Amino acid sequence: MMEDRQTVKESIKQIQFVKKRIAQLRMDRGMSERQLSKLLFKSPNYIGTVLDLKNPNGSPSLNMFFEICAVLEISPKEFFEDGHALQNQTDGIIQEILRLTRGEEDKLDNLLYFLKKMEPEWFLKTLELMKA
Repeated sequence: MMEDRQTVKESIKQIQFVKKRIAQLRMDRGMSERQLSKLLFKSPNYIGTVLDLKNPNGSPSLNMFFEICAVLEISPKEFFEDGHALQNQTDGIIQEILRLTRGEEDKLDNLLYFLKKMEPEWFLKTLELMKA
C-alpha cells in the first residue's frame, strides 16, 4: 500500500514536470499562453488552464502533447531530456508510444483521461487488484 502511494506521488510529480516544462519552453520562445493556445487552435485560456499546477485534471492529452511539442519545435525526446530523473524509462515509453496505431493512441488517451479523473484511493485499489 505504501508503494502504491509512492506511485501516485511520483505520477503527480511527473505531471507537474510536464506542466512546468511546457511553461518553460513557451517562455524561452517568448510566447504567451494565449499565443500558444491560438497556435494549437484552442480557446485563448486553454494553455493557462492546462498548466495550472492547482488543477490536477488539467494536463494535455497524448495527441495534444505531440502538437505542443511540434508548435514549440522540440521532439518529445528533447522535451524530457532536460533534468528529468527517469530519462531511460521515458525514452522507452516514447518509443512504445511512437509504435501505437491511431486506434491505440485513442485508447491510451481515454485511459489517461480516466486515470486523471480517478480518486487516489480508488486508483490504489485498482493497482492492488491488478497485482493480485
